[in-house]
Amino acid sequence: MSRSRIATPADQPLTTTARGRFSEVAIVAAIGIAVAVASLIFQRQLTVNNGHGWDGNFYYMMAEQAGDGQRLTTEAPFVYRILVPLMAAVVSPNDYMQGFQIVNAVAIAVMIVLMIVWFRLYVSSVPIRIALIALFLTAWAGPLRSYFWYPVLVDYWLLPALLAGLLIVEKMRRGGRLAIWLPILCAVSIFAATVREAGLLVPLAALFTFNPISGRGKDLRAKLRGFLSIRPLLAIPALAGGITLVGIRVLVVTTGAYGFLISAGHWLIYKRLDIYALGWFVAFGPVLILPIFYWRACLQFLRLHQAIAAFLVGLVGIAWIGGADTERFLFWGAPVIYLMIGLGLQELACERPRVAFIAILVILQAVSARLFWVLPATAVAPSQVSETVVLTPIGTNIAIDNVTASDAATSVQLASEFEYLLIAVLLLGMLIWMRRRRQLVSRVES
Repeated sequence: MSRSRIATPADQPLTTTARGRFSEVAIVAAIGIAVAVASLIFQRQLTVNNGHGWDGNFYYMMAEQAGDGQRLTTEAPFVYRILVPLMAAVVSPNDYMQGFQIVNAVAIAVMIVLMIVWFRLYVSSVPIRIALIALFLTAWAGPLRSYFWYPVLVDYWLLPALLAGLLIVEKMRRGGRLAIWLPILCAVSIFAATVREAGLLVPLAALFTFNPISGRGKDLRAKLRGFLSIRPLLAIPALAGGITLVGIRVLVVTTGAYGFLISAGHWLIYKRLDIYALGWFVAFGPVLILPIFYWRACLQFLRLHQAIAAFLVGLVGIAWIGGADTERFLFWGAPVIYLMIGLGLQELACERPRVAFIAILVILQAVSARLFWVLPATAVAPSQVSETVVLTPIGTNIAIDNVTASDAATSVQLASEFEYLLIAVLLLGMLIWMRRRRQLVSRVES
């Protein structure tokens, strides 16, 4: 582990030359533009509910109500997510679809910029940073490609709000003045809470900004003492976000019989572990093998950054109990999960991997990300199409449900699970073989 580069010794942002920074940004911009142009040409917008989609139909209705000066009234929990529909109504009062497209395009641009800043804090290798953002931009479940297919969503603004909060938390951890950064975090927390309830993830994680949990794994008393030592001031952003959510509930009118505890309890009991695990691989692909294999480097990092660890724990829970869209929920944590993948890539670079391993991983990742296929614009039942599954249904004449983990037909779920399991065993086996071979060579040379 001595060669691991999970943080600089001075715990400061990793630096490169001005020319290197410009080149990095230029390459990221080129990748983003290429993905956006390809999506614009080949990806048709979803036709469900006149292009509004499923959840988006409620958000579009809210934009219409806001444009007409009416009180926001629709089903919970959608009615609580007020900010993006309001922005869409203000930006384009005569064309709400255009309003959502403009507002969410800005969100994606902001997110890409913040991702560059985020990875520069922790990942020393420029090629690895570029690779991580490329993974983020090319994923079918990621915001850039999803935007062209399903523009009427609020999630596009949740991602930059959460990441902005994580960046502020890291700034405070590194010695930034609380008098300055805590009020900014409060503002970000309020903003995130008006986008979606999951915006509370960061202010709650901020309680662990200064790594209060200490002691060995089984030393519960030490951990309890650390938890009790959390600074009360750090609870203010969470309080601000909570008050915001309460205020929203006063302002809007809910319909339907939705109850958070009932819904969460349902998914807690009925979401199968194998389908949940499949959702992780459907969202992020075979590259997830790297943080699994190099778990010690990831765990070491999370011990030194407990707010990030707390955020990840919260995300794992939300993805389980939040509903059927496991992949979409998991992608809210893309900055942290891709960071874990980046730590794995840095460890892998120290292993001097074989070209064959890299080639296999790249090809499998491209297939899993549906890099060669777009999503279908028209929703059809899984029984209406006959599909070939290679990690994902191949081609474009497919049922959209079969792309996801929870909603796919049983046959597709079983095929995907078997294929991902087989690939995981193959990749882990190659990693173990490369490590043992390197150790053997080291012994011979010594």
